[in-house]
Amino acid sequence: MKSALFLLFCAILNVHAWVALIPNNLNKAPPGGCYADNNNIGYMDKNEVKRIQGMCAIAKCQGSFIEMEGCGSVSFAPPCKKLPGDLRKPFPHCCYEKICPEEPETDIDTFEVDNLLGTD
Repeated sequence: MKSALFLLFCAILNVHAWVALIPNNLNKAPPGGCYADNNNIGYMDKNEVKRIQGMCAIAKCQGSFIEMEGCGSVSFAPPCKKLPGDLRKPFPHCCYEKICPEEPETDIDTFEVDNLLGTD
């Protein structure tokens, strides 16, 4: 029971994407495999993973359905920025990135603080 809860907790922490399920076209699918016209997925063997053309997403044949997975949403506030993904990279490394400038280091001079507070 403890190990199941631990695995569930890890799965919750690692969800960073969207997931969609597409019905398998059993009339066109190879035996034990999958077929879908959506997103040019085409024919797939069971458990085969394919990159979806023109998207940072993958499709996986699960037998009775095809599971699609893509990049999750990124929220940010200025001065952070969202950089576009790079479709030349494999999933999930092709996803967009959140970039924030490093915060400047604060260098507090204790002598100045003591003078301001009158505690020197």
